This record gives sequence, structure tokens and C-alpha cells, in this order.
Amino acid sequence: IGTGYVAKAAPDGYTLLASAGAPHTAVPVFSSNPPYDGIKEFLPILMMIDVPNVMVIGPHIKATNVKEFIELAKTKVMTYGSSGTGSSTHLAGEIFQIEAKIKMTHVPYKGGAPANADLLAGQIQLVFSPLVEVLPYIDSGKLRPLGVTTKARSGRLPNTPAIDEVLPGYEVALWNGILAPAKTPVPIINKLAAAIKKVMSDPDVLKTFAEQGSKAVGSSPAEFKDFIAVEIPRWGKLVQISGAKVE
Repeated sequence: IGTGYVAKAAPDGYTLLASAGAPHTAVPVFSSNPPYDGIKEFLPILMMIDVPNVMVIGPHIKATNVKEFIELAKTKVMTYGSSGTGSSTHLAGEIFQIEAKIKMTHVPYKGGAPANADLLAGQIQLVFSPLVEVLPYIDSGKLRPLGVTTKARSGRLPNTPAIDEVLPGYEVALWNGILAPAKTPVPIINKLAAAIKKVMSDPDVLKTFAEQGSKAVGSSPAEFKDFIAVEIPRWGKLVQISGAKVE
């Protein structure tokens, strides 16, 4: 809804989109009637950070690693929550069950917080959550991390393996960036990019990203545009593999 609103907003530099990646690049290929075009209706300003999703389970699930979880999931159907249909947390689960050769039930929530709340309460068994959203629960021992969805391990959780180490080729990367409506003048795009990049170079900001397990990127508008041009067909392939739909 928010992405579609920005696509139709006045191109004056005052209405911008803070995108979490998947809603921008995956929804247009999930849907039979896309609400917006992720390339034609936006001008990329700057990609800020890479954010790993982490596979987390509650203490009620008796598994200490990805392999043990897969073996357990072969004996009963697990239920996993997501922040909504079409999100990276949804697709991470769809691809995981295909690669692991198991069957899980997807429960879409209106955001990550209610999904994590139900995981803590034992109503669902699993969530693929952005690391920053569940770090307090991981640090306190309330949730158990089994693996990250990026190719490499996260510096914030160095002892938690990448799921790719168990299921080679598995990867569902998440990113955050800033975009503007398509007809926004280039001088405005460049001015915003320079201002955001300056803030991102601040040591305190970089420290906060690191503490959250995110990696600062700070790409230029041109670099971000090229990245999105690759991301949309990549997500399209993942969506096709998963068979997931948004109606």
C-alpha cells in the first residue's frame, strides 16, 4: 500500500519510499495484477544496508540446528509466520521448505511484531525474521537462532551458520533503500543521495547498523538502479520456484 502511494505521489522530493526490498521487487512478480512497476515508477536514490533474515524458533521446539529442525519437520507439519504475503520473510520460508523437502504451513501476519509475538507464545513454530527485529529475544534466550538467510554468516551472530551451509544454494537476501517517484528531477535525487550518504558515514550510525547485524552499503543512485534491475528478475525466479501467489 505504501509503495503504491509513493509511486503516484508528486515528484518533488518530499514524498519518498523507504523500501525493505521484497515489497518493492517481489510483489510486482507475485501478483497477477501488480499495483506498481518497481522499475518504471521509481527513481532509486540510495541503497542503505543489507539486512540478514534469521531463522528463529521458540524454546518449545526441540531442535538446536537447521538439520535437526528439518528432521523434526519430517515427522509433523510445522507452521511458520511471516510479516505478510509477498515479504522476504514469506519467501524465505517457501524456498526453505522446497530445498529441505518438507511441508510447512504459512501464516501471514500484518507485520513482523505480531508474528514474533505468536512465536514467543508457542502459537507458531518458526519465523524467518529480519535480524534486527528479534535480536533482543535471541540475546535473552527467548528465541533460538538456527541460521541466517544470507550466503555469509552475520558478524552479530558469528556462531549461527548460514542456512546455505546445510542447504547449499539457499539465499534470500534483504535490503533497505530509499526511492522517489519516477519523475523526480535528477538534481533533487542527487542532493538527497549526498545528504543520506553523509549521515550514513557518521560513526554512530555505522555502529548502530553493526549492532543490529546490518551491513552499510551507501550505493550511488546509478548503482542502486542497476541493483534493482537485477533484483526483480531474481525475485521472479524465486517466486516461480516457490509457487506463491498474491491475490
